[in-house]
Amino acid sequence: MLHLLKIKFVVIIMALVGTVLVSVLGGSFISTWQTQRDMIDEALDRGLEGDFRVRPFIADSGTQPGDPGVFALVVDTDNTGTFRVLNYPIEYLNLDLLTDYLDIAQASVDDSGADETLHIAWRKTQLDDNTWRMAIAETSTIYYSLRTLAIKDLVIITIAMGALLAISVGLSSWVLRPVQQAWDQQRRFVADASHELKTPLAVIIANMEILSKDGAVPEESKRWVQSTADESAHMKNLVEELLELARTDESASG
Repeated sequence: MLHLLKIKFVVIIMALVGTVLVSVLGGSFISTWQTQRDMIDEALDRGLEGDFRVRPFIADSGTQPGDPGVFALVVDTDNTGTFRVLNYPIEYLNLDLLTDYLDIAQASVDDSGADETLHIAWRKTQLDDNTWRMAIAETSTIYYSLRTLAIKDLVIITIAMGALLAISVGLSSWVLRPVQQAWDQQRRFVADASHELKTPLAVIIANMEILSKDGAVPEESKRWVQSTADESAHMKNLVEELLELARTDESASG
């Protein structure tokens, strides 16, 4: 019984604290993800609006100047596939990669979109019948930073839940110690009382048997003797059940 109480106590503590921990870390992760998405959207919108201070990630490795934290590229392109980069030196760009990005954006019927495989986000607006302005952002850095954050959160949750399990087990033993002591005292009392009652009951039952067979006892009195014998037998059964219960509780506790 107490073993089941300990299990329930540990499960409840783990569930409550685990829920709070997951909620806090999950909320932090979602907030970070939303902040990053807002940064991308803001950079794309600024590019389409003509704010060319935004600088891109789309460049060959080791040749990109400037602050790598700025990540949007603004390009004007026409129906023939000719494009003009508005906010970055073209000699620093990976043109093959940029062409692939432009093809994806041009092929879409939507004004904005993303490709999770290539880790890009884009937005476009039509300037005239033949010209489009496109803002393209690489999201690989954000993707990997979010993935790293998710892994760290999982590690924190795993370690915290392991520590919480150990603490909960120890705490459950401490909290239930008075209950265990009271339970042991009750079990000992039942066992001792049952043993103490067996001897006088045996004497009463034996005397009642003698009296029931004694011819000197008047017939009208024998019904009282029989009634006492019946109640004594009933009480003997109760004592034996108490002893069995005490033995069962002792085995379960052990």
